[in-house]
Amino acid sequence: MQRTSGFQSSLIIGNNDNCNGLIKIKVRKGTKMAGLEIFDYNGEGYKRQMSYGEWTVALANYTDKWGRGNTTYIERHMLTDEVFVLLCGEASLLIGEEMTEVQMELGKIYNVKAGEWHQLICSPDVKILIVENDNTSAENSEKKFL
Repeated sequence: MQRTSGFQSSLIIGNNDNCNGLIKIKVRKGTKMAGLEIFDYNGEGYKRQMSYGEWTVALANYTDKWGRGNTTYIERHMLTDEVFVLLCGEASLLIGEEMTEVQMELGKIYNVKAGEWHQLICSPDVKILIVENDNTSAENSEKKFL
């Protein structure tokens, strides 16, 4: 527990039993936190949270298309690497046209290089942090339907 100028915070990392308990931040009522932005996303699928300069940070939660046995395509981004960090739940990356499955581990950084085919397989309780170029779009990415 740390106190700084009326700000009280606690941080829990690696709580794989409950994604909602992964990070807990307490702020006293009325406290303004200049210079700090806090993002969270509990919806389905991928959502960009913030961008700065040439990069963007997103959070991804389970969606049916990432469920085991539901994979209909793999994709690749031609102009950017894509970084994945498993925050909670279980997930695998399918890599390459042969779709080699790589089981992800909590807190490890997985960097899929630009131009590499990939796709996620996830458990329903998953939360993944994703970092990529801010200009990543359908125009500079490709999908290969299976």
